[in-house]
Amino acid sequence: MVSGHGRIKRQYALGSRRVDLLIIWPDEDDAESRFVVECKLVREGRSWERTVAKGLKQTAAYMDISHAKAGHLLVFDMRKGRSWADRVFRQRCAWKGTPITVWGA
Repeated sequence: MVSGHGRIKRQYALGSRRVDLLIIWPDEDDAESRFVVECKLVREGRSWERTVAKGLKQTAAYMDISHAKAGHLLVFDMRKGRSWADRVFRQRCAWKGTPITVWGA
């Protein structure tokens, strides 16, 4: 995924919280670009909307703390009876003006 030059830090501590993945990639000018990836599970009896709202809030906070260029929220739908057509998607969202890409799986 990062092929040689980049790094992945998993369960990376950001203050008192942890982001699931922080991808750090060198830019052309020797600076670093950071990308936050937060993962959430939707289990039986849980609200999809509530899980996504909580994930967006967390992802935006992690982006702010880590000075990330982009944020991605991966939501794994573990509920029974859901087809892959319903589960797999990509949607651009925002949390208080911070753009975040939500991926369904």
